[in-house]
Amino acid sequence: MRALAFAVFILVAAVIGACGGDDTIDDPITGVDAGVPVPDAAAEVPDAAVGQSCKTSPTFELGSGVREWQPVNDGDLLYLYRGPQGGYMVYLSVHAIGFDPTNSTLCYKLHVVDTNKDAGEGCWNIRLPNDLGGGMYERLGVWGQVDQSFWTTVGQIRGHTLRVQTELTDPHGCKATDGWTVNMSPDKPE
Repeated sequence: MRALAFAVFILVAAVIGACGGDDTIDDPITGVDAGVPVPDAAAEVPDAAVGQSCKTSPTFELGSGVREWQPVNDGDLLYLYRGPQGGYMVYLSVHAIGFDPTNSTLCYKLHVVDTNKDAGEGCWNIRLPNDLGGGMYERLGVWGQVDQSFWTTVGQIRGHTLRVQTELTDPHGCKATDGWTVNMSPDKPE
């Protein structure tokens, strides 16, 4: 029995040791107001972004999706998701051309159209990690957080019309806007 206990101890120690002390999260999204420096100083900056000012006509398309891109058009049906800390959000995703993929900022505003209530706003410093080719980069699953005053009354958003307005910028002066007005499902996502 003692040998079994020792073997379990060694196995647990090996698993913990294999995990290492690196508790960083790959490709974090940080709030602009959080005071967290972005981008990571160790991140490689593409040659095209070095010393660049925005000389192109940057564009971006706002979509949705967490694991894959979902295009969104006015009138589409979207879901309100509950986050890991109990808050609520819509997922925002970006297809962008002409922006610094290592350091961009996505700002959003949520507005319930049929009741004329502002439902949330914020900004995230983001990376655009997925190179789709042709100068287009993608970011999936950015949280469009609902203001906490709605967390106990999500029925004020579910089943209503929500307008989402966004602006994407980068440190080189590139800027573009996009948004949509969608119908929020009255149901929880499956």
